[in-house]
Amino acid sequence: MSKRTLVRVALAALTAALLGPPLTAPPPASAGTAEPPAGQQIFHKGDGGYACFRIPSVVRANYPDADGVLRDELVAFAEGRRDSCSDHGDIDIVSRRSVDDGKTWGAVQMVVRGWGMAKSNPTPVAIPGTATIVLLSVLECGWPSTCGRTPRATYSHDGGLTWPTSPAPNDLLDDLGFGDTPPFWLAFGPGHAVKLSTGRLVAGVNFVPEDGGPSYGGVVYSDNDGADWRMGPVQEATGTLDPQEISVAELSDGRVYLSARNHANEDSPTDDKCANAGHDNRLYAILDPGAGSFRRRFQVESDLVTPLAYSGVLRAGNQLLFAGPSICDRRHDLRVRTSFNSGCSWETDANQGTQLWSGDAAYTDLAPLRSGKVLVLAEAGPDMDANRTISWFVHTPIAAPGDIGTLKVTPEESGSGNDACLEDGTTLTAGRSGNAASLGSGSYVKVPYAENLAPLGNDFTWTGWFAYGPSATTQALLWAYNTGAGKPQVWLRLERNANGLPLIRGHAETTTSAVDMFATDPLGGTLDDQVWHHFALVRAGGTLALYLDGGRLAQATGLTGSVSADPAIADAFRIYLGRRLDGVYPFTGKLDDYRYYNRALPQSEVATLFGGGDVTGGLQLRLPFDRTR
Repeated sequence: MSKRTLVRVALAALTAALLGPPLTAPPPASAGTAEPPAGQQIFHKGDGGYACFRIPSVVRANYPDADGVLRDELVAFAEGRRDSCSDHGDIDIVSRRSVDDGKTWGAVQMVVRGWGMAKSNPTPVAIPGTATIVLLSVLECGWPSTCGRTPRATYSHDGGLTWPTSPAPNDLLDDLGFGDTPPFWLAFGPGHAVKLSTGRLVAGVNFVPEDGGPSYGGVVYSDNDGADWRMGPVQEATGTLDPQEISVAELSDGRVYLSARNHANEDSPTDDKCANAGHDNRLYAILDPGAGSFRRRFQVESDLVTPLAYSGVLRAGNQLLFAGPSICDRRHDLRVRTSFNSGCSWETDANQGTQLWSGDAAYTDLAPLRSGKVLVLAEAGPDMDANRTISWFVHTPIAAPGDIGTLKVTPEESGSGNDACLEDGTTLTAGRSGNAASLGSGSYVKVPYAENLAPLGNDFTWTGWFAYGPSATTQALLWAYNTGAGKPQVWLRLERNANGLPLIRGHAETTTSAVDMFATDPLGGTLDDQVWHHFALVRAGGTLALYLDGGRLAQATGLTGSVSADPAIADAFRIYLGRRLDGVYPFTGKLDDYRYYNRALPQSEVATLFGGGDVTGGLQLRLPFDRTR
């Protein structure tokens, strides 16, 4: 549930559900009036007297039982909504268990009874090697609320077989820093929480301390297997970034990936969920190992086109999986999309991943299966009824496409956390000092979206080193923000004129102006001599200047407005090094020490960088290309 929608809960009777048939994942069914096959349904509208089931989550529990027999079980949770399928009504938290890797599912169990109050957002985590499952949830007495939202923890010590009502669920208000006053809004997850390799438990959270006050999104954590919880790193919402409904995955190097619904788009004045073709609906952040601090604060994940809905993430081996609907303004077309480089880039809207259900679909969660495949639990139904069922689907992790090769991340060193993706075969090789990025055959470097890399109408400086050989083709050294006439953009490319001489051309454009400049054979035939050369592209007010090897080559005036976004649209831009955003003008050669400053460097500082010195004031991005992870 989003922060503006709530539930009330009343006592409800449960009926036992029949065991499901053997686990067999059929191909995606056609949409229309169909619903997922009965054998895949875990919860269905009307079961047990409930009008609807929503907000699925699932964990895999591995533990020795009282007789020392190793158990390996799945436990699926949901909200059982008594009165209707809307977010307002009487709600319990219920579950079903599978002891055979999802082939069959046991009876519906009561986990947290409503007793006339809302019990919502089930966010479980199984403690490996034990029979303990910790379930985070929220209690609310009604809506509009006079009692706020109370965070709680409930415990099962037999793998989810029973959920004792005594002692009562653990009230976490004081643990999370709220004292005796429940916040106006708080929601965990939903979806599963994780136990990190450090032993720490981490779950997504968003909250609003007071009605009308700011919203925050981030994580909570526990260092004693859920007995106590603390508030972790959180980020305050802005007018364009409002992280809510946060899913969590630990990456292979120990960093923690957070994926969030961008609720700012739902509350925007235009309510345009397909602004920028839906590329602004998903946010992500990276936490340092242990989840104690932000490595990268929440920014738009422009690769993932989704509606506004919770979507689960899971690391499966060396892949990061994202499961959710894939239409920007409708909860429809359930797909699993894969990242082969720890979330730095994803299968995009030109290649939307693996379709699991072609009808309407909404919230999801994921769990690993013994087979190495992945169970996807999803709200799924026919057209215009995404909440008809909560059903399971099976995803088989895919091999990286042949044209992708080994995708890696290269860390940036300014401290802003804007790590870059080495795409389509980009490798590291010997550079000026240390390593450099080696590009060819269409490979490139992607710099993910970040607000601090958006100059808008302000001054900026891009600098970097390049080395390349003679070529008759146009090659891009930098292409930022957009493409096409009349669209905000900044770029620098290498060309060859009609006489066969090399030239370097810089360009900046807004919706109302464009400036272009170039220098032909600026180094007397040595520009393309496979030797390192240094560039700087500097905006100072209305002037754009181009520097090469410390000296100014050219400048143009008349630039007005924003080069990084149409002022009327919060574009989630892209930045590519080594080719244009649409793949043309590929560069063949080496790139090193790319930097972005949020100010105009004077010629003296450009010369300092060319001479091997350092300039740190205003530095927002530095990619030395010395290592990968």
